[in-house]
Amino acid sequence: MRFKSAFTMIELALYIALAAVVLLGSSGMMALVTDARIKNMVVSEVEQQGDSVLQVITQSIRNATVVNSPLAGASSSALSIDTSVPANNPTIFDITGGVLSVKEGAGVAVPLTNSRVVVSSLNFQNLAQTGANDNLRVSFSVIYNSSSTRQVYQYSRNFYGSGSLRQ
Repeated sequence: MRFKSAFTMIELALYIALAAVVLLGSSGMMALVTDARIKNMVVSEVEQQGDSVLQVITQSIRNATVVNSPLAGASSSALSIDTSVPANNPTIFDITGGVLSVKEGAGVAVPLTNSRVVVSSLNFQNLAQTGANDNLRVSFSVIYNSSSTRQVYQYSRNFYGSGSLRQ
């Protein structure tokens, strides 16, 4: 007797189940890889913008000639300094609508952050005693700006720095 070579129903069901398990596992793995990539992008965006802003502010403080606000022993949500370039006086750092910006002299405010992050809790504290060189502590929070409630889009970090006038 000769038998034709063919799949039985049991063999076919086993192959379909095995293929389904492989496809399900690979799609789950792709979802994990995609989530990790998104989380890395979110963290990188917050870290880069926060570090960049902190560097600009502390460098401006070091290059300033006078701190107009906050006065010695006080704190403020905005910083006003004078520089050695009269056209840039006063230079003001503050937050408007979650965007940290700098305004130099009579010019327009230039944003230091973009719409992908929100800056909050900006605080400048002048630690100097009256009559001493100004020493400013800077702190602010940067939050990734996303309307999604997914955990991979949620990230925030507090940034701290300080600078003294070079006098």
